[in-house]
Amino acid sequence: MHACGHDIHASVALGTALALHRQRNRFSGRVRVFFHPAEEAEPVGRRSILSQNLLDGFDHAIGIHINPNLPVGVFNAIPGAVTKSADQFSITFIGEMAHGAMPHKGVDAIAIAAAFICEVQKVVSREFPARDATVITIGKIRSGEAANIICPEVTVEGTIRTRTRERRQMINERVAELAHGLAALHHGRARVDQISGEPAVVNDPGLVARFQRIVVEAEGEAALSTDQQEEGSDDSAIIRRRCLRSTSGSAAGRPGNEWFLHTPTFGASDDLLAPTTDAVVRLCLDVLDDPATG
Repeated sequence: MHACGHDIHASVALGTALALHRQRNRFSGRVRVFFHPAEEAEPVGRRSILSQNLLDGFDHAIGIHINPNLPVGVFNAIPGAVTKSADQFSITFIGEMAHGAMPHKGVDAIAIAAAFICEVQKVVSREFPARDATVITIGKIRSGEAANIICPEVTVEGTIRTRTRERRQMINERVAELAHGLAALHHGRARVDQISGEPAVVNDPGLVARFQRIVVEAEGEAALSTDQQEEGSDDSAIIRRRCLRSTSGSAAGRPGNEWFLHTPTFGASDDLLAPTTDAVVRLCLDVLDDPATG
């Protein structure tokens, strides 16, 4: 299960569509509501949106994602980069098989992979500013078939996340360079496959200011948070127009809802449906009334 709260997101989108349809005599212009598929499974989500021309003909985009770090009824919205880019890599280290009692007659691919896993974290900690919030995660390793055999081939798969376009290109290049260099150092080879995923989502300052004002007017100052950048990624960055991606609280801290996204025990409260839908509808009407942003 994806466990990212998309049932809540779909409910908010449907509620927004119904509310705006009932108020269709209050505004001129068009609102297009679409249910975003597979936002973390590039290129499936992006490809389906583009192939159906869902992005044609509109000027602004509004997206909401639930956030377990916030209590119900609190919204977070900040300008600039609010998510990270998400690239993937699959690196196969190739050595030479030998008997485990005679390792000098082979080239140990597991040893090469182990060296890479340790050294690749130094790329982040020693070559990139901490403010970039760059992350390299190794999530999958496939290797070996017997305990007494020098393994000839290891595949390491992982993800790279960062907020800036310049650092994104640089870190992908460094990961590939490190893999080839360490493999050669250990008399092996490396085959590097890199998959470019979604870029970081960059919020439009004008839309953010509108949303912040609407939240405060409707719910008060306590309902607005402006100090949280998201650590995850999604492909709403393909909407290269005036974009707002906000997060809303999902009852973190309540019994049964203490867990974060993508865990099998994650839960979101129905209590956030009404205030989140109301905030989105208010922002849509505000933009339709005055399409210009600051």
